[in-house]
Amino acid sequence: MRVLFITGEYPPLQGGIADYTALLRSELRALDVTSEVLTDSACASTELTVHPVVGTWGFAFWGVAQQIISERRIDVVHIQYQTAAFDLKPAINLLPWYLQRCSPRPAIVTTFHDLSEPYIFPKAGPVRRWVTHMLGRHSDAIIFTTQEDRAKWSAAVETRVPGYQIDIGPNIAEVPITADERQALRAACGVAPNAFLVGFFGFVNATKGLDTLFMAVRRLRDEGIPVQVLIVGGSVGDSDPSNAVYKEHLERLIRRLDLDMGDILLSTGYVEAAEASRALATCDAVALPFTDGVSLRRTSLLTALDHGLPVVTTCPKQPIPELQESGALLLVPPDDPPALSNALRRLYEDPALDETLGGAAHQFARQFSWHRIAEHTLAVYTAACQRK
Repeated sequence: MRVLFITGEYPPLQGGIADYTALLRSELRALDVTSEVLTDSACASTELTVHPVVGTWGFAFWGVAQQIISERRIDVVHIQYQTAAFDLKPAINLLPWYLQRCSPRPAIVTTFHDLSEPYIFPKAGPVRRWVTHMLGRHSDAIIFTTQEDRAKWSAAVETRVPGYQIDIGPNIAEVPITADERQALRAACGVAPNAFLVGFFGFVNATKGLDTLFMAVRRLRDEGIPVQVLIVGGSVGDSDPSNAVYKEHLERLIRRLDLDMGDILLSTGYVEAAEASRALATCDAVALPFTDGVSLRRTSLLTALDHGLPVVTTCPKQPIPELQESGALLLVPPDDPPALSNALRRLYEDPALDETLGGAAHQFARQFSWHRIAEHTLAVYTAACQRK
């Protein structure tokens, strides 16, 4: 089977969709699936099967996609949909409608990484919804990464296109290190000998709640708790320009709270996967205070759990029983620095709780293996080819 992934970001561009696509391709290769990627021209990949040729995600890219499909004899087109990665333009939403009228006609699978709508023109709400629904209605199969998105779609859209839920997985594989290596890495990062090191992992944007974490850290420091924060990654990513504005807000907040960057707040900057894993292993706990509540679409959460780290995060908008009953994390309300500081204090004062959460985290994360995700995705491809 030959698959063409269409994605707005792909390594070396930074972003969750970039990581997801690369990891899925790797696992599908082991299942005898050959794949290629059509992506943004900003991607500097030198892989022969990656085509970074889309300068703008307007309707002109349809012809490029059709040419690759024809020349490479593509069986399945797999769209990785997140509107910000496609510059908020609607052409990607209407691509399945166009491809259904082309020859050869591939099977079309769309993964909704979220249900955000593209920008068309001011006050175009109904049109934006219609365009988003067109993407799913003209696909042969739809993949949702959370039960919440699948339920929202089913309630809003009447369609006979089958929908599947396939969870995402951690985007960083664990690299085991020894206790001595851990101590050496902590020292190299600037961690004080007796510090309680709280990790934050992932790209910086307004939904990640870093401002809440910084305010919680200020409270803990004022109480005499030797907390430090290690931001693993810390980049703003490559898809959403508003992230840079949020980063400037954080820099002002750091100055106001008198949190020294390089002392209380430490950062690895962007690092490769193996180095990110080793950095996470130096942490005593991870804080992920999402402003919109925790979700299983958050690869930063799954990565922390996969590393066996105790996690403090925020209550989900919709219940996630399997996560909430896992015993793998502490939940606090969003945008609540006192609650976050109290939860982190519990972990600092109770090493047994820290160990219990870490063990449960490792156990819970086992179900999110990329091999399993690839097997389920291949089954969707097969069903889509039969349906087209």
